[in-house]
Amino acid sequence: MDAEHIKEILTDVLKDADLPDLSAFSKTEIIQLTNQALRDAEN
Repeated sequence: MDAEHIKEILTDVLKDADLPDLSAFSKTEIIQLTNQALRDAEN
C-alpha cells in the first residue's frame, strides 16, 4: 500500500469515527494513527 492509499483509508476511518480530518494532525501523529490502524486491522 502506498502512503496516499493509507491516507485515504485513514480519512474514511476518521470520518466514520466522527473525528477531524487528517490535516489537523502532524506527520508523526498520522504515522502513529496508521500504525495503530494497521495493528487493529491485523486483529
